[in-house]
Amino acid sequence: MNRFTLARRAFAAVAAAGILASAACGNSTNDAITEATESAAALASSAMESAQSAASEAQQSAAAAATEAADAAQSAASGASEAAESAISGDTVEVTLADGSTAAISTAASQLYEQNGGATGALGTVEGPTEPVGDGSVTPFSGGSIYTSSFGTFSVQGDLERIYRENGGPTGALGFPIAGETTLPDCWQATFQNGAITWTGTEGNYVPNVITN
Repeated sequence: MNRFTLARRAFAAVAAAGILASAACGNSTNDAITEATESAAALASSAMESAQSAASEAQQSAAAAATEAADAAQSAASGASEAAESAISGDTVEVTLADGSTAAISTAASQLYEQNGGATGALGTVEGPTEPVGDGSVTPFSGGSIYTSSFGTFSVQGDLERIYRENGGPTGALGFPIAGETTLPDCWQATFQNGAITWTGTEGNYVPNVITN
């Protein structure tokens, strides 16, 4: 039996006791009715207090649950931001840009850049610092970019990168690169999480092809 049903019955007992009091005669009968009335009133008061207490506890529980949910959402957002920033791969290397200013690029990007010939290679000169993007990072160069994610560190160059960016880059349908560019006869290919881009044809007549899984 819940508290509200108990309260309703207690009030009914009070009303019944009042009716009996008006109809009965004799001191002993009146005393019994008075006691019954007081008992019923006390029971009703106790039931109402219990109901009010239960309502207050429910409100406090709801408020606590809302606070916990808000804290969890804030924590998740903070964790996502930290994860994106940590994708800059730990240590950085200071490099000098064409305008004489300096920029910090990730060690992973710096190592791959040097392996690909540095400023005299296909990537050309560094154009800016390593920046977080999606769940990884990107380092811009005059001839392409180097992307770092949980899949590794790979470069995407020239027209392949142009098409890649036109399709949303690492936050688009293709996702992050998962391998270095492949050079085949009359074809270049870049492979990504969710597909590939090929650049096929002959000199002056190349055709891009975007394949998604």
